[in-house]
Amino acid sequence: MGRFSVKITPPFKSGIGISEWQKLFFDGLFDKRDASAVDNFRSRLSDYLGVEDIAFVPSARWGLYHILTHLNIPEGSEVVLSAFNYFAVPAAVVRAGMKPVFADISRNSLNLDAARIEESITPQTRAIIATHLCGFSCDLDSLCKIAKKHNLFLIEDCVQAVGAEFDGKKLGSIGDAALFSFGLTKNFNALGGAAITVKNKDVLSRIRSSLSDVRPCSRVSSMARFLKALVISGATQEAFFFFIYWIIRLSDAVNIDIINKLFREDEALMKGVLKTGLLDGLQAKAGIYQLSVLEKQTEMRIARGLKMYSCLSGISDIRVPLLESRARNIFSSCPVFSGHREEVRRFLLKKGIVTTYGFMRNCANFKLFSAYANNVCLNAGRVEKGVIYLPLFPDLKDERIKFIADCLKKFP
Repeated sequence: MGRFSVKITPPFKSGIGISEWQKLFFDGLFDKRDASAVDNFRSRLSDYLGVEDIAFVPSARWGLYHILTHLNIPEGSEVVLSAFNYFAVPAAVVRAGMKPVFADISRNSLNLDAARIEESITPQTRAIIATHLCGFSCDLDSLCKIAKKHNLFLIEDCVQAVGAEFDGKKLGSIGDAALFSFGLTKNFNALGGAAITVKNKDVLSRIRSSLSDVRPCSRVSSMARFLKALVISGATQEAFFFFIYWIIRLSDAVNIDIINKLFREDEALMKGVLKTGLLDGLQAKAGIYQLSVLEKQTEMRIARGLKMYSCLSGISDIRVPLLESRARNIFSSCPVFSGHREEVRRFLLKKGIVTTYGFMRNCANFKLFSAYANNVCLNAGRVEKGVIYLPLFPDLKDERIKFIADCLKKFP
């Protein structure tokens, strides 16, 4: 195969195509503050998630902040959460005036180890945050029992798991509260923004009231989000991504991770209170469209994710996560573990397969939270150094999955 005949596989694709974005844009251009669209989306999403009601928030991290501050948890209380996490989750705990307590993940998965949670609970503990990474459900049966035993709130972080289930129930409908994200690279994309739900209706009502002075995005900000979504959607199409791929190759040759530079945000603690960014009419219409295709796309993701893991079986240097058998795991991304991660990434890149390391950290060993480094989380540390995310999206062809697996089998 010649240098320029490599068939390219992007790391991800948008759930909304260019033509759909164009239609949504012209539909929402002049009525972006249409309250009826927002109310319609709120009702439809609540029904889909199997919850009584939701509240829209500017971002998932601020949603978590509002959940914690409205559950009447005393300042200084401890909140147990996964050490292998996105920095914004413990940052929201700190912003709420509470102490994050990092519990290790299971050696065989990306999610919380129930035994490590039990070890982390003290008389000051008031809540557990269960982050369902990559659309893979935590063991909610064990977590619910632990929360009930110790009289703790169980908060589900479903930022990467809209549509996933445990025991036939949608994630986010099982705990005391939950948060969801509509970010541009999520499996559910509504041009950003987020939603929360709380089983206690009075608490949810108080949160909604506290958000009454938060404004929707400005027209300029909304347009910027739309254009970014359009660029991402177009750039990950095969014809366009060919050029992006060679930019990635050239950047890699001089040790620049361009994907990381483009998508990683500044890792810092949260300050102030966000006063803008609530969902508007254009975003609501994008969300309504996503709901209309979500189940089909989710089933395609699941089929392709399971096929990928099946094809990778038996490869000595590649290990896949152990998935909850009672869950509908939706593969919002496709993580695997390798003892030679950098070598594997570069080997696949030369074959036209673009992978990423993601943005999860072992937060128990992260300088930003050094004041809260209360547990040694060895598994989270190993995963942070060994995880690599393979391409996975609804229209990924079977032959590409087989090609990725064959390449990994040939890895020196």
